[in-house]
Amino acid sequence: MAVRSAALVACLLLSAAPAGAAEWVRVESPNFVVYGETGEGRVREVAEEFERFRDALGRVIPGADRPAAVPTVVVVFGSARAFAPYVPRYNGKPVPLGGYFFSSDDMNIVAFADGKRDELLRTIFHEYVHIVLENVADGMPLWLNEGLAEYYSTFLVDAAGTGALIGRTIPAHLDLLTHRRHLTIPELLAVDADSSAYNEGERQTLFYAQSWALVHMLVSGSPNRSSLLGDYGRLVAGGTPSLEAWHQVFKDAPIARELQRYVGRESMSGFRYRFDKSIPTVKSYSSRVSEGDAEAVLGDLLRRVAEAPETAARFEKAIGLQPVSARALALYGLLWLDEDAPDKALPLLMAAARDKTDWLVQYHVATGLTRVITTADDPAPAVIATAREALRIVQAARPDLANGYALAARLDTAEDTDAKRALQSIRRARTASPGREDYILVEAFTLMRLGEYVAARQLLTPLTAARNSASIRANAQEVLEQVALLERETEEFVARLEGQRPETAGPAGLRRRTPVYRTLEPGESRVEGLLERITCAPKEIVIEVNVAGTTERFVAESLNALAFISHRDDLRSMIACTSRTPPDRVYITWRETDPPSRPRRVIAVEFLPAPR
Repeated sequence: MAVRSAALVACLLLSAAPAGAAEWVRVESPNFVVYGETGEGRVREVAEEFERFRDALGRVIPGADRPAAVPTVVVVFGSARAFAPYVPRYNGKPVPLGGYFFSSDDMNIVAFADGKRDELLRTIFHEYVHIVLENVADGMPLWLNEGLAEYYSTFLVDAAGTGALIGRTIPAHLDLLTHRRHLTIPELLAVDADSSAYNEGERQTLFYAQSWALVHMLVSGSPNRSSLLGDYGRLVAGGTPSLEAWHQVFKDAPIARELQRYVGRESMSGFRYRFDKSIPTVKSYSSRVSEGDAEAVLGDLLRRVAEAPETAARFEKAIGLQPVSARALALYGLLWLDEDAPDKALPLLMAAARDKTDWLVQYHVATGLTRVITTADDPAPAVIATAREALRIVQAARPDLANGYALAARLDTAEDTDAKRALQSIRRARTASPGREDYILVEAFTLMRLGEYVAARQLLTPLTAARNSASIRANAQEVLEQVALLERETEEFVARLEGQRPETAGPAGLRRRTPVYRTLEPGESRVEGLLERITCAPKEIVIEVNVAGTTERFVAESLNALAFISHRDDLRSMIACTSRTPPDRVYITWRETDPPSRPRRVIAVEFLPAPR
């Protein structure tokens, strides 16, 4: 299960045994930091299984073996009972989970209870697939995300490391599906992170089982519909409602009846994948974990799912133990930043920074201090110097960690020092993790500081597409407007030097307050009209605009490929494939083709303010 928001958690059981009741160990491999209470040998096995699976999956799914942008911490509990206090609750009841995955801008965390080997490996692999999907896909509906994670959770690498079995049968899922009424396709597609079907006992199990079976049938069944599944995923990621995308792609195919027959068979076959070369064994290093550090690890789990006072109590306990845990100090500081209390966070982060022996502690310090610096009016030089020193330690230990370079770029940007160095750092981060929209924003802002306005707009415009989150779209639009204003000011400055009167100057030399529209690039054309309808199809998006009384059609590859820019204060809803009633006044921008084509391929839609 992928835990996305602490808002899903109604309460948390805190009657946990103290961390000191178990001997905790830390095992560090090239791509994972694993904490566990199951003994050094067992924890090392977990780290090795993660590494083998990561390598093997990367040979099947392009990009799956790319280094994660942020550290991945795995926490292994000795039993379900020990794990229970850290499991989220829904409507006051613990969600029955074997493990879960949490992803944020600065950390990936996997937590699970140890158990039987086959069940444990399925839990490990399921959670790791979520990490992979975060890197290689975006906007995936919940059933597909969980279905793929279950499909690949049966991934079995052979002893020689020369191949793997993919898509093996999960008997418990088949048994459930043969004795329970299936969810209808609309019911399955409608499940989200707040749904009872995703959070309640047997209903949750049915959701997982049916999601797995549907993915299995579409990918491994006959006929093979993996390409159609890809079309469906792209439509949903582009902003098309899930059920509408399903109907567009699968049309009237009796998928539900086919699934009933598919799971009623005696066996479901996957396939064997042969590797060009065997998977190498990686080295790992182990160390004992102090009682304070163990409490900090558990406190960090609570930070993701519990209310701040409950988590703070855990960190206070960790800090009170001897020796003082630098990890607890740093994570407690991050908690206070989450609560918008930088004055309480700063001394904790600065104290944690004194421990130069642990790169992960220094990563937390760098993350927290960068947040402090980028929001402060006048950060102290000592704070900036400490943040940079922490980053040097992180980059020396983890040179492939993309977020380390992104933090360096943010520091340079906040200090307004070396824009070229910031650009070099953020581009290195983007090369390592090209899907991070926040990295794109940092690069665009840096390009703007360097006066490279066209390049900045080219990066920002795709972020205004409907598929992106509201915060990403708003930030991209804000920076786009800054780019346009700076570009206009530069043009006016040159005009004044040449003795010309700037066109935007008003009475008494005051600037007229006008919307900052998207600047046309060479080869682009724009027309004003009334947006009447957006229609989504598997292969293209059709946009109908009334121009001077005539409805004209424009097309795009997907909503994801479009820049939706609003110059209105009252436009709050997500842009979707539907009629616009009443129609919206818009600018439609398209790029000319040679020879000119009809319908024209649109690249931007700007929602205009009402005329004065």
